[in-house]
Amino acid sequence: MIGANRAKILITSCTTLWPKVGALIAARANRLAGTAYFGRGVGADNHGDCCYSPRMIQGTGLSRVAACAVLAGTFFLGDALHAATSLPLETAESSFKFTGKSFLHSFQGQAQDITGSASVSAGAKPFVQSAKLVFKTTALTTFNKDRDGKMKEWLHVDAHPDIVFQLQKVTPVSGDYKVATAADPAKFTVTGVLSINGVEQAISEETTGWRDKNHLVVTGQTVIDTLKFGLPQIRLAVITVATDVKAEYKFSFSLPPELSLK
Repeated sequence: MIGANRAKILITSCTTLWPKVGALIAARANRLAGTAYFGRGVGADNHGDCCYSPRMIQGTGLSRVAACAVLAGTFFLGDALHAATSLPLETAESSFKFTGKSFLHSFQGQAQDITGSASVSAGAKPFVQSAKLVFKTTALTTFNKDRDGKMKEWLHVDAHPDIVFQLQKVTPVSGDYKVATAADPAKFTVTGVLSINGVEQAISEETTGWRDKNHLVVTGQTVIDTLKFGLPQIRLAVITVATDVKAEYKFSFSLPPELSLK
């Protein structure tokens, strides 16, 4: 972390030494203004700046070169450390189960074809930056052939073969994924867009997560109001199906060795 005032002096020095390099650093600094790269931090002095001394840029040409190199490394190596990593969904370890209710009885179902990935950044908070999950509507089942046929007609699977959830934001609530376990998971709120039947709806739900060796596991429950997605209530001769579908899920993403639980 670099104090804002000290950074300005260093940028000026870099620009004097190497105009093109200085310009690139200045542009990067403008994008980082107000972020964790600037301000008071470990090693900060009484002026709120980091440990970069004015002598680094007021001394010899060599010290100015060193200062410029340090600043460039802080900005651009910082980007590499915060670079996003894509985690593929482990389909065999993931599940999405749902419960439908009717006047006479309830029935269970599940998604049998789920694909997706999550984007994470080891140095960022929250750890998970975004994610996308795709559920094939033709692979949804309630374990009853006739009922499945009616469900797929109702979902218009030919026109809308996918149900898609696009995660846009993660807000930590409690706990830390680095030390969380299945018995004591971290809690966070996920916000994103769910698309069913070609209709998009914003959703926000609290979920839990933890690392399990080389997997990042996310679990939770939700209720989907099918009317909001342009799907009419199912009414048959003696059966009326509720429009709210309860679901529980577990999504497991593969972690690379450097992010796995040791």
